[in-house]
Amino acid sequence: MNTFTYKGFRVFTQVDFKAGYVLYSNSNFNATREGLHKQSLPGREGGVVMEGYNVDGTPNTTAVPAEAYYSSLRGLGEPFIYKGDFVRLRTLSVGYDLGRIVKKDVFKGIYVSLFANNVLMIKKYLDNLDPEATFATDDNFQGLEVNTLPTVRSFGINLNVKL
Repeated sequence: MNTFTYKGFRVFTQVDFKAGYVLYSNSNFNATREGLHKQSLPGREGGVVMEGYNVDGTPNTTAVPAEAYYSSLRGLGEPFIYKGDFVRLRTLSVGYDLGRIVKKDVFKGIYVSLFANNVLMIKKYLDNLDPEATFATDDNFQGLEVNTLPTVRSFGINLNVKL
């Protein structure tokens, strides 16, 4: 958290991060299985040729239809495990001390500020989802993302009056 003050103006920022975190994304799993994720683009024309070898030792060249390949991914967890690390600009607030321009005999102080929460995701490794979005807060479900909604961004204004 940082606060900068200059001639009655105050800027407050809070940068938040999480490191060393791994999560399984069920949303990306289902989107890939249903052909809705960019991961499922390869093989749409001509099919998917899986890596491997035939019985005679030659490389596999047989294409499988993309729909059959991606819909059979059940049981494979590794492609849907992501680093959950992130750096986020959590809060930004800009305010001004109106007490500098208001009569002191009426108010002891007036401060007004504009704020925003969940302002910006600076860095993340999980594509198209928020790494903090989990479906439960129970300790048993940490690191499991299941069809969660995006984190809410909020804006507002604060007015602090001292009489």
